Amino acid sequence: MFNTKSIYLLITLISLSGCFSKHVDNSVQPTQQKSEVQTKVSVPNSPPVKNFIPKSPVNKISETHVNKNPVTKTVHYAKFFTYQDVDIETEPTADIGTMSSLFEEEGCLLIGGGEVPVFPHGKTKWNKKTQTITWGRNYKVKIGKMFTYKEYVVENNTDEFKQYVANFVQKANPKCLENRDLIILE
Repeated sequence: MFNTKSIYLLITLISLSGCFSKHVDNSVQPTQQKSEVQTKVSVPNSPPVKNFIPKSPVNKISETHVNKNPVTKTVHYAKFFTYQDVDIETEPTADIGTMSSLFEEEGCLLIGGGEVPVFPHGKTKWNKKTQTITWGRNYKVKIGKMFTYKEYVVENNTDEFKQYVANFVQKANPKCLENRDLIILE
């Protein structure tokens, strides 16, 4: 019997010599490349070789599929940042309280001179309709209105700042933190 290498060698020799009858099917099947030609060869006293397709490095075509419609994810951020409300051993920066207002700038909720307020998690609620935020010990503040509060300031680009940011429970847009200090509210 013939092995695979022998059959390929025999077919190559036959196609070069023209000794035997050869039938070339030039029709292209949908799954074939256009440069391929199906060859059927009849060899006496050998098993039939069906659908032999000669392979050549020249005939190989590589396709690159480009996704023209990439999937984009929409990230929804919270309105404000929160910290896990635990007994924090910190002293307020202002002993008698600071007077300021909350305001929005470029989608960021800010306080005072442009710092980022951070509220206690689980004790803070935002009312979109009235533009009011409620937290802690009965604080209820409408955007743009003045109020007095005790604060703890955490300066940007310090280890303490990074620790707070890493442990936020609820996160607003991170761009709001760029070049801004944190005001931790009780």
